[in-house]
Amino acid sequence: KYLVVGAAGFVGRHLLRYLHHETSYKVTATKLGFETIDTSEFPEVEVVDLDITRPEELRELLTAIQPDVILHLAAQSS
Repeated sequence: KYLVVGAAGFVGRHLLRYLHHETSYKVTATKLGFETIDTSEFPEVEVVDLDITRPEELRELLTAIQPDVILHLAAQSS
């Protein structure tokens, strides 16, 4: 099970496409509430709103999905 944190960005979209088409992993992707991820290309990917600055939300998600691998792409560029 893979958890892709910050999947709504440029790299995240490409990574989701790769994981969906080239692997058989169960994938959960996170995004901020105002971001969008077009899942029409990879409908099996579960998309979850998550603000990683809120530890209780992060803990809840990790407990629920228990990922084997976490790919952290969340960043703020300025």
